[in-house]
This record gives sequence, structure tokens and C-alpha cells, in this order.
Amino acid sequence: MNWAALLLLARRYAFGQRFHGMGGAVSLLSVIGLVLGTGLLISVLSVMNGFDRELRDRILSMVPHIRLLPQGDLRLSARELELLRADPQVISLDAYREANGLIRSRGETAPVLLWALQPDSSMLKQQWGNLISAQQLASLQAGGGVSLGSELARSLGVQPGDQVTFLTPDQSQLAFASFAVSDLLHTGTELDHQLMLAPLDLAERSLGDNVGSYGYAIYSNRVFDAYSHAYQLLSGLPAGFRASTWAATHGNLFEAIQMSRYLVGLIVFLLLAIAAFNVIGSLMISSADRQADIAILMTMGARRKDLLRIFTLQGGCIGAAGALGGLLLGLLICAGLTPFMGLLEGLFGLRILNSNIYPLDYLPVDLRWPQVAGVTLLAVLLSTLGSLYPAWRVLSVDPADTLRYE
Repeated sequence: MNWAALLLLARRYAFGQRFHGMGGAVSLLSVIGLVLGTGLLISVLSVMNGFDRELRDRILSMVPHIRLLPQGDLRLSARELELLRADPQVISLDAYREANGLIRSRGETAPVLLWALQPDSSMLKQQWGNLISAQQLASLQAGGGVSLGSELARSLGVQPGDQVTFLTPDQSQLAFASFAVSDLLHTGTELDHQLMLAPLDLAERSLGDNVGSYGYAIYSNRVFDAYSHAYQLLSGLPAGFRASTWAATHGNLFEAIQMSRYLVGLIVFLLLAIAAFNVIGSLMISSADRQADIAILMTMGARRKDLLRIFTLQGGCIGAAGALGGLLLGLLICAGLTPFMGLLEGLFGLRILNSNIYPLDYLPVDLRWPQVAGVTLLAVLLSTLGSLYPAWRVLSVDPADTLRYE
């Protein structure tokens, strides 16, 4: 028998006129299981890809990859700055001052992280370019106020134009200064709950040179090899400098996202595998229902390898139908998941993802087509492999004994 005839018989056995029988009902359940398994695996992997993308593109664009921290009054000379910026792996290098403290307004107090930068720094213009507006950048360049994280401002009841008091330890005493809030900073990340951004000159003029830690923020092309890059840079600097990387503060977050990605993907893959191996049950029932058909085909000259191919193709047809349906389901979920979550939050006043707990306050989706194609082909492959045993059982049919009782 040629392949066209084999495929026609396989398709009719899977979805033909006898679909109402027990074998057809089990085939339908197998297809539904494959649709759900494939669709869920595509959507879950896309959400985990989204978290991974946002960590790289959003969170790691705000957090310096490497921080060079000098001791005391030690500073980099113009020549040393030039040598560091000449490194082909260094994207940008900017001076900064960082201080942990408390912010107070209208009787409310909250912990805050003060970041003081030069308003014309490449860090603000390049790395934060897609997170900070031109108006906020102009406000920082004017040097008249600070930018406050939107969630931090909301918890304090602060609006642009209000005054806030910043308190931080300064050696043996407490330093404090009053700042005007020029605008609010919304990044959609955990930094919205803790960050206060100020011009470096304003912070040093208001708080003094001894408040917090002074350092140099470096963005590197070797993000996931920042540790080695940091110590490579240190080797060319005088003694008295130490280095810290983004992994010290956000490395556990990256590891958690990767671990969740693998574990959730494994769980959903097992669901897909279970759905695919349901094909075994459907084909076993199908072969039992079609004993007479098999016997007739054998008496008409069908070879045993033809029967093996028919039932293998039947499993492949079920897998292809389930994978195609799952592909469409996964694409629909990915397209509507983020707007649907936003709609739920708006209708019921819920905060499904709170950036005070999670790294983001929204659900990102990143659909990667090679991954989608791989999941779809995997569903077809598992279904086809699951059909091999029932197809092999077909070879044991004795046409004479089967037709004697028909």
C-alpha cells in the first residue's frame, strides 16, 4: 500500500465515521489532553521567558553590573578613568553616592535607598533611557529636587512638589536634609518601593561628603561574567579599591527565576507526556474495535508492516491535531494573559503581582518561536512514539479466527 492510502486509513480510524465508538471517544480525550498540555507548556514557558527577559533588560539595566568602591577619600584619577573607559567590555562608568536611610513625610516614615548621580551621566541617559522620561531627566539636571519611587511615594502620600526629610547615619551622628520631590519614578520593579534618585551635587551639598558610600557604577558587556570582569578591572587600579557585582544583590533573584523556569517547565512537560501516552490507551481500544477491519485488510493483501504504519500514523494524526490545537491555545493565552491580568486588577482592585514581593508588578510574556516549534513537535513525537506498542500488538491478529466469529 502506498503512503497516501495508509494516511487516509489512519485519518479515518482516528477521526472518521466511527468516531462515535469507544475508540473514537478515547481518541477525542487524547486530543483534548494534548491540546491542554501543549497550550499550557507554551504559555508557562513564555511567562518564565518574560521574567527572564525583564530581569535582563529592565532590572539589570537599573542596577550597576559592577561597583568600584574606594576607601576613604580615595578617588580615581583622570588617567585611571580614561583607562577604565577604554576597556572594550565597559559600556559606561559614572561616579555615584549611595546611602541607606529613612524618609519621612506627613508623619509617615519608610526605609529608602538614596542614589545620587551626575544628571549628565551615561547611566541615566543610556541604561535608564527607557525607564526615565525626558521630563524626569530635565528635572534632575535642573538640580532642584529628587525623583521618588512611585510605590514609595504612594505609601507616604507624597505628590510632586511636596517636601520630604531624609535621615541617615553619619559616623557618630544623624544627618538629615529636606528635599523637594520633583517627580515620581515608575519602573514596574521592586525599586519603586525603595528608591530616591537625586543629583550628586545636591546630595553632597545637603548631606555632606561623608554620608553614605562613594563609588563608581560600571555597566559591562560581560553581565553574567561580571565577577571576573570586576577583578580584571581591579588589577589595574591602586590598592584601596574593592568591587561588588549585581549578583551580590540580585543574583538570588536570577537563580530563583531560572529554577522556577526549569521546575514549572518540567511539571507541565510531564502533563504533556501523560496526555501523549494516553494515545496508547486510545489505540489499544481502537485496535480491539477494529479487529474485523484489520482481518479484512490482511485478507485483501495488506502486509503486516502496512498495518504497523497505519496505527503509527493514527497516533501521529492524533498528536498533530492535539499539537495544532495546543499551539493555537498557547498563542491565545500568551496574547491575552497580560491584558487579562490588568483587567482583573482593575475590576476587582487586586494586586496580583506586587513589586514589594515579586520582582515586577505585571506579568511579562515573551513568546519565542523556536521554543514554540519545539514544544509542538515534541507533542507530535511523543504521541507517535506512544502508538508503537499498540501498532505492534496489531500484528498478532489472526484473520481466520477473527472473521470466523463475525
